Amino acid sequence: MKKNNGDFVKEAQGAYQYRKQDVDDYTLQPILKSPEFPRQGEYTIEDYRALPDDGRRFELIDGFLIEMDSPYWIHQEIQMQLVKQLLVCVDQSDHDCEVFVAPLDVRIDEDERTVVVPDIIVICNYERPRDHDVMGAPDFVIEILSESNRAHDLVRKYRKYKNAGVREYWIVDPRDRVVRVHYFEKDEPEEVYPFESIVEIRISERKCKIDFRVINEKLNRYQTGHRRYPALAPEGSVLLRESLSVYQHSMEADDDYILKPIPNTSEFPRQGEYTVEDYMNLPDDGRRFELIDGYLIELYSPTELHQTILLELSYQIHSCIKQNNEGQFKQCKLLFAPFDVRLDMDNRTMLQPDLLVVCGDRAVNGHAGEGAPDFIIEILSESNRAHDLVRKYRKYKNAGVLEYWIIDPKFRLVRVFSFERGDAEQVYPFDSKIEIRISEGKCSVDFSAVYDEIRMFYEM
Repeated sequence: MKKNNGDFVKEAQGAYQYRKQDVDDYTLQPILKSPEFPRQGEYTIEDYRALPDDGRRFELIDGFLIEMDSPYWIHQEIQMQLVKQLLVCVDQSDHDCEVFVAPLDVRIDEDERTVVVPDIIVICNYERPRDHDVMGAPDFVIEILSESNRAHDLVRKYRKYKNAGVREYWIVDPRDRVVRVHYFEKDEPEEVYPFESIVEIRISERKCKIDFRVINEKLNRYQTGHRRYPALAPEGSVLLRESLSVYQHSMEADDDYILKPIPNTSEFPRQGEYTVEDYMNLPDDGRRFELIDGYLIELYSPTELHQTILLELSYQIHSCIKQNNEGQFKQCKLLFAPFDVRLDMDNRTMLQPDLLVVCGDRAVNGHAGEGAPDFIIEILSESNRAHDLVRKYRKYKNAGVLEYWIIDPKFRLVRVFSFERGDAEQVYPFDSKIEIRISEGKCSVDFSAVYDEIRMFYEM
């Protein structure tokens, strides 16, 4: 993913503030003034209502008029299938809820400066007068992405819905065949599902589910030969989007993923000030830690599932390195945790990746790796999701790691980041054969073999 300079729209206290910054994962261009709309930022709902009825569609966000492209047939097909399943579910449930589809204006902030038109909304126990608009936040919103609205739905409207009090928000991405679920009501992290999943609607108390396999099957009939899991765009994982490219040393809560700060404790009263020397002097009592920017972070013992995945990955990658020890893979070493890596070559950070490959003249002494490895794999667990998805992702990218994989056993997905090429993130299911980019096409990992080794954990 390339760093881009751009004007990033950051929402603070209900108003968009433009800041000239490096945007790490997605550049959200400002809505520019034009001869047609010279008062961008000042328009009201009265102006919105006065727009000519010429077939063009707009949304109004904080005084900005944003034109919406006409939906294409895949969008309409997905919308129809979702609505069919939602209507059946609502009819069978005991909740007083209703399903509505676009175009229907939603005055989500209940002010004069914002009107959004979600693709699908579900409203429960609505007791307001029914005139032109829905007033306030719907309970459940679904947006279906297109190339023209990706930034709008992934950034602008995501934030609007979250701040306004929408309880649950789904982003359905036909291009990448994934569903991104945000359960704002319980402040849970994003969950990502491929189009082969049955996805529960959280606000239904798990009584309602959407079977995306039906949608996927219909799309496959129309898109023969289309890759099921193509490359994700830079904004691909909302979990990994950062509002600024600078690594936040304070480790405060991230805008899109609740990253808990590391508090001072009686055991570690100097959090933020610890050094590699302090790290090396920790007692050898079986506990494991990492050191990030002076913060000591305890690592929990890996599970049997984690270790089984690590063993199979190590076997496949080690075999491939031995057979192809040339080119960019020349003189490569495969190492795995626990093995210390002084990533930033400073005195404040020491990490322990699950698996790492170091090639050529990149230094490895008897005790630690010095600097950024070429290739790193981390295997997620419930205790380390925020740590690997946010903290270590940022560290690896900024330090110069060439390639980073995140293995997510919970959702049986692999997230691949080729930092060296500046490629967008790619997401693969556990039945894929995934090329190791830095091997120049010589090495890959067969995740169907990995899954064969761990299948029992999902069938218990």
